[in-house]
Amino acid sequence: MRHFILVIVMVTLSVTAYAKDNFSGYFDIGILGASSTDALMVSSNNEKIDNLSDSPDRFNNGVIYAQFDLKYKSNNLTYHAGTPFGGGKPEFEIGLSMDHDYGKCDISIILDPFGKVWEDPYVLDRDGTTDRAVGIKFTHEGIGGTPHLAILKITNHNIGDDVIGERYSSMKRDGYSYDFSVGYDFNNDKGKLTPFVGITYDNRDGEAQENKGAYIKFVDLKMLSSGMLISAISLDYQKYSAENPIFNNTREDIKAGAFTSYRWMNPFGLKKKHISFMAGVSSRMSNIDFYDATSLVGGVTFGFDF
Repeated sequence: MRHFILVIVMVTLSVTAYAKDNFSGYFDIGILGASSTDALMVSSNNEKIDNLSDSPDRFNNGVIYAQFDLKYKSNNLTYHAGTPFGGGKPEFEIGLSMDHDYGKCDISIILDPFGKVWEDPYVLDRDGTTDRAVGIKFTHEGIGGTPHLAILKITNHNIGDDVIGERYSSMKRDGYSYDFSVGYDFNNDKGKLTPFVGITYDNRDGEAQENKGAYIKFVDLKMLSSGMLISAISLDYQKYSAENPIFNNTREDIKAGAFTSYRWMNPFGLKKKHISFMAGVSSRMSNIDFYDATSLVGGVTFGFDF
């Protein structure tokens, strides 16, 4: 994480040093905390569990969190690089957007160099390993001059030491994840409300890790006199393809979540500065008790705009 923050600072400072009117962006740094019962979440406070019959006791985790967004606009093209909020972990996204008469198209490369999973989640004393994720995302907004939009994301996962996959071939986790959604922007004077409907498919080397799913999501953006408020709620269903050899059952999950973020612009009269507050809650209900989980996340960051 420290190396990641150093890279962000160096990139941001170098860009702002040469920034002209067609450059824009922001840089944030702060603290993000989580309280969870998720057995699959990798944390030093969650390495040891008592048994496999229930979800683990609640544990807490806190990290220094940094994010940034850089944009350079040239005619109808916008080059961008940033770290959009991805469930509390930094994902790096770099891409190109093009405005045209029939909407806006974007193609982006997504990297998650700090992804972590357990080598084997089903032992009582666990060790973490890397989940190197590389993906591509296509977005088309304003399709045909309408408020419709579509997003396709394809991600490849490469697990470092997949110990559980070595124990059971049906639990191998290398493979691809697909996420396709369509939405509609309901614009108003203060922002917009966008409902999404999506489908997912995890095509992994192990059949018991392969799953298909569907979700609905609502994202509301409001511009207030003092800043910007973003809220989201989601409901997700996933069904796995084969019996889990650990629990002798085929896993099915229902997930629900809510998230809100408020960016206070020019706080205390500080020009081109902002303070961001974020909070979220999620719940996963599974037919296998081990996967049941509730998570709370909250944080605050300070940043500057340019």
